[in-house]
Order: sequence, then structure tokens, then C-alpha cells
Amino acid sequence: IKPTGKGLSFTIVLSIWAVLSTLTIALRIWARYTIRGFGVDDYLMILGYIVFVFLLVFDFLSINFGVGAHAERLTDYDVMQAKKWFLFAGIAYAIATALVKVSISFLLIRVTRGTKHIFTWILYGVIVLACVGSLTSITAYATRCKPFSAAWNPIGTCRSGAILENVTWFFSVVCIFTDWVCATLPILIIWQLKLPLRTKIQLGFILALGMIASVATIIRMRHLTDYVRPTDFLYSITDVSLWSETEACLGLIAGSLPTLRPLLR
Repeated sequence: IKPTGKGLSFTIVLSIWAVLSTLTIALRIWARYTIRGFGVDDYLMILGYIVFVFLLVFDFLSINFGVGAHAERLTDYDVMQAKKWFLFAGIAYAIATALVKVSISFLLIRVTRGTKHIFTWILYGVIVLACVGSLTSITAYATRCKPFSAAWNPIGTCRSGAILENVTWFFSVVCIFTDWVCATLPILIIWQLKLPLRTKIQLGFILALGMIASVATIIRMRHLTDYVRPTDFLYSITDVSLWSETEACLGLIAGSLPTLRPLLR
């Protein structure tokens, strides 16, 4: 169907994130190539970007079949297809978000070399927490319905949508916590490095941009009750999807900005 209203707004936002994320990753690859400095964090962020592209594709497909549209505009087939691609988008979001956060953590682990070991252990804790949150979310999406296809096909049984709401609350708290740890820890790390004060301030500011992604997470939490609205579900759930993808893209961009400094010289 032709997207209008929420569906059209969602399409525009996704298109913007597609362009910005692609540009950011391209610049990151170029910057790393110029200094021959590829690391684990770069490969993880590139992988996170690839999954994010799949997430965008799933979102565009879900919009094409009815996400963002009122129920009266949709056929039964539209509803089934929209729910299917929405489900795949949810799984892709959990994977992409975890990869981005793990990438940022490994980037900071690079920076912690020569500083207190406690910083490194905290970052490994962030990695474990991000992975646990992601796996919990993926498991909830994958096991809520039996068989799996019952999530979009009425043949089968599904547990209450409150499961997804609760798991998303948990993953949101994990995301906010890890965002703020990764945003504030660099300030402590950089302060101990032997760098000019101006450089410390610049690096600290750039690395702290990661907390911007948590703003999108907080806004998304206001809409999580939409998971338990059976009437006009595909219209109501649009806000959750929009802010989820915004969070993932902002994390990807903020996590890549520190690597672009060689291009500014």
C-alpha cells in the first residue's frame, strides 16, 4: 500500500538514517584505511551496519504492507506480511544494537591501554550485558509463538504481547545503562592519558556523544504499551519502530565519530 501519515513519516526517517549511516561507515573505513588501523571494533561496527541495512529493508517491507496504516485500509494478507516483516525487523534491531554497543566497547578498550585495568573490566561487563540483553530480546521474539510463523499466520498459538513489552523494557534499560557507561567512562579514561588538555576535551566530547542514542531509547519507552494493543496494532506500533531504528543509527554514528579524526588533519 502507499504509505501515508505515520507510514510516510517512518519512510522518510528511515531514508535519512540509511544515507547518514552509509556515509558514516564509508568515512570510517576510509579513515582506518589511511592510517592502516583496522581493529576488532571496526569489523564489529561494519557488521552492525550490515545488519542495520537488513533492518531497514525489513522496515520498508513492513511499511509497504501496512505498518503505519490504519486497520481498515489493510487486507488480511497485508496484515500477515506486515507482522512478519515487523518481527524480522525486531530481531535485526536487537542484533544490530548489540553489535554497535560491543564495537564501541572494544574501541574504548583500545583507548584504555596504559590506564587502570578496572576500566577494561567495566567495558567487558558492558559487552556481556549488551549480549545478554540482545539474546533475551531475540529469544522473546523467536519463541513467543508456536510455530514461529504463528506470529503473523493465525494458524498456531501466541503468548501475550506483554512478553515483548516486558522484554523490550528490559533491553531498553540495558541500552540506556550501557550508553551512559560508554559515554561517561571515556572522560575518566582520557583524563589519565598523556595528551594536551585541548585534545582531551575534544576526545571526551566526541566519545560522550554516545549518550544521545539513549535519548531515543527513553522516548521509545513511552510507546511500549503499544505491544498490547490488538486493535490497530500496525498503526500503533510505528512509534516503537521509529525510535528503535533512530536509537540504532545514532549509536552507529556516535560510535564511529571518534574514528574520523584522521580525516580532519
